[in-house]
Amino acid sequence: MTNEEIVEILNYHLEEEIRAILQYLQHAYMARGVDRLPIYEFMEKASIGEMKHVEILAKKVVAFGGVPSMRAKNIDSSPDIKDMLRADIALEEEAVRKYSEDVAKLDAAGQIALKVIFENLVEDEQEHLDELRILLGE
Repeated sequence: MTNEEIVEILNYHLEEEIRAILQYLQHAYMARGVDRLPIYEFMEKASIGEMKHVEILAKKVVAFGGVPSMRAKNIDSSPDIKDMLRADIALEEEAVRKYSEDVAKLDAAGQIALKVIFENLVEDEQEHLDELRILLGE
């Protein structure tokens, strides 16, 4: 696996983490009703966690000779709390799937340190996913 291919993988995840930050903040600000406070608190905390992921990934992009992508992807803007949570669950499910897929690629390429970083990111995303499912209550 070339450095360019690694940068491509890193930048994909960087853009997805930026998307998650923006979506979590949007949902935190838009949450209304009696369920607002726990949703707001989770979304705010999760967005900070995703910001830490951005820092990790951006530094790795530079370390592998690339330029960190700060492109923002489309986010869900649903005004309904349950729809927000479903959209966030879908986002986290995709993150867990894609990080796990890339763990295998990095392992096969002998990129052990980066593989371990991605495994830790999978764990963080899975924790977000678990909490979102509890909040949704379905």
